[in-house]
Formats: sequence, C-alpha cells, structure tokens
Amino acid sequence: MKKSILFLTLVILISACKNEKNTYTIKGKMDGLANTQVYLKKEVNERFTLADSAMIDKKGNFLFKGTVEYPEFAVLVFNDTLMVRLFLEPGTIKVNASASHIKNARIDGSPVTLEFKAYQDTLTLLFSKTEDSLYAIYRNARENNDKKILAEAINSLDELDRKVNGFKRDYVRRHATSAIAPYIVWRELSYEMEPEEMESFLALFDPRASQSVYVANLRNRIETLHKVAIGKSAPDFTLPTPDGRMVSLSSRLGQYLLIDFWASWCGPCRRENPNVVKAYQAFHKKGFDILGVSLDRDSERWVKAIQDDKLEWTHVSDLKYWDCEPARLYGVRSIPANFLLNPEGIIIAKNLTGDALYQKLQELLK
Repeated sequence: MKKSILFLTLVILISACKNEKNTYTIKGKMDGLANTQVYLKKEVNERFTLADSAMIDKKGNFLFKGTVEYPEFAVLVFNDTLMVRLFLEPGTIKVNASASHIKNARIDGSPVTLEFKAYQDTLTLLFSKTEDSLYAIYRNARENNDKKILAEAINSLDELDRKVNGFKRDYVRRHATSAIAPYIVWRELSYEMEPEEMESFLALFDPRASQSVYVANLRNRIETLHKVAIGKSAPDFTLPTPDGRMVSLSSRLGQYLLIDFWASWCGPCRRENPNVVKAYQAFHKKGFDILGVSLDRDSERWVKAIQDDKLEWTHVSDLKYWDCEPARLYGVRSIPANFLLNPEGIIIAKNLTGDALYQKLQELLK
C-alpha cells in the first residue's frame, strides 16, 4: 500500500514538473481598450478557435496562462478586429500594444515569434513590391478588358507564386530544426505538396517537433491524400443541388467524370472555368461529365456564378465554405482542384488545369 502511494505521488510530481516546464504566461499591456475583453485564439483545423479570454483592467493590463507541448501559432484579438500574432512557447511572453497603433505591437520573451517575424519581413522585402506591381497591372487590365495583358499578368503572378514557394521550401530546408519549420510547411506549403514531399520535410524536422500540432496535421493530410491517390476508388459523398435535390457521386458514374472543386468567390476558379467549359462542350456527348462541388457560403452568389460562367453540368454544395465535407474527404486545401475518374470511379488524374484537361480527354475519348 505504501509503495502504491509513493508511486502515485511520484507520478503526480513528474506530471506537475512537466506542466510547469510547458507553461506559458502572457503578460499584456494594451493602451486604449481598458475594461474590455481580449481573446486568445489558436488555429484548429485551419480555423481560429477560441482558446481563452481575459479582461483588460483599467490600467490596460491582461494575463493569460496555459501549457503548450511545442510552439504554436496564436492570435490575440482585441475589440473583435484588432489582432496581435504570436507563437505560444514556454516562458513569460510580454505583449505591449496600443489600439491606435496595433501594427507596432512589441513582443518580448518569444524567440520563435521574433524568428517568424524575421522570416515574414524577408518575404516582404524580396517579393512584395513585385506582387503589388503585378496586381496593379492585373486590376487595370481587367477594368479595361485587355485580355492579352490580363493573361500576361496572370502568368506572371503564377510564376511569382512559384518563386515565393520555392523560397519557402529553401528556407525550411536551411532551418529544418527551427520551431517555425513545421508551421510553414503545414500552413503555407502543404496545400500543393504530394505525400512524398511532405514526408521528406518531416524527416528533416527536430525530433521534438513530433509533439507539434502541425506535424500531426501533416501526417493526417498524408493519410488523407493516400486515400485519394491516382489508382484509388473515389470516396462517395452526397450533397444537395441548388434546388435541394440530393445527388451522390456514385450516381454519376458510368462515364468519365470530373469532380470539380471551386467557388464563386475564388478568382483563380473563375479564370479557370472557361477551360472547363471548353472541355465539357467538346467531350460531353462522347462520354464525359462534370460534378461541380462548390465551397460557397452564399446560395445566391453560387447560382449567379453558375449562370454567369455558363456551367451547364450538375452542381452541389453544402454551403459550408472550407468545412465542405467532400473537400475534407479529398484533402482539398486550395481551389480550383479537380479529380478525373474513369467510368468505374477510379481516380486517373488530378488537378488538370489550362489545356491539360482537354488534352487528357482527347487522349481518352478519341
């Protein structure tokens, strides 16, 4: 009995020591928002979820305490609109901010936050001027309906995106043991990565990163993508059409079928739609169909986009935005995205954009 009590006491002590080791304290000072609440939000399943809240006292002080296994990205939200971004990590983190100059908030005691800021500052220095310039050209061409300049601007923006992501990949390889590396790969790169590339980055991380929520997210994503890899049977789902009729994927099989993930609010999707329309018009009568899956939230905008872009195939949506169940089922984290199925429902190609969809169908439906 005494041994059992001693063992239990030891377990409690070890647990207490571990919790103390992983404890973070945020000591904050916010000028201009006395006697209001501040919210601490963490990113869960790509959504910021409330983790804690505190009252800002009459002197502007507030306090948070909690535990974290591995540095984790979070935001402090003031007055519903003002945000301070930081990484939670063990120790005392001091935040000094003013409601009138929130961008100048100072954070001390969080080396990981400072490292991430330096990384973001480098991205801004290297790429922001070019990006701003290209977007100005794009907006001007769109307003003037200059299709040639518009196409050139889109191609230039796509090329810039490839350069930015190339820089991010190189940064992670050079700083693989950094605590921000798992976050960068998960949040900023994994949406365009195949499982093999994610695995290669996981092998580079600090062993302690196994406790990171972002490493867990990457492993879950790898598992999901394996289930929808080329050669696998497409998982079934059922969603309503704009008029409320329930349609299942399995009911659409029997011919080549494109599952097309898009949304009315998605600029790249709308730019890609003419290519999809072209393929549909050329091959529909030869044995090709499309099932459009929208990540919209607004039914009216969804229906208007279908009409405006002349998308004549079947459309479904649960109007749950990024919480769209088929999007989660297929590991879709960016749109446009698509999966081409053979008549038996086997995935034979993915993410065919531009002329690639037309060329693939031309090969299949000669």
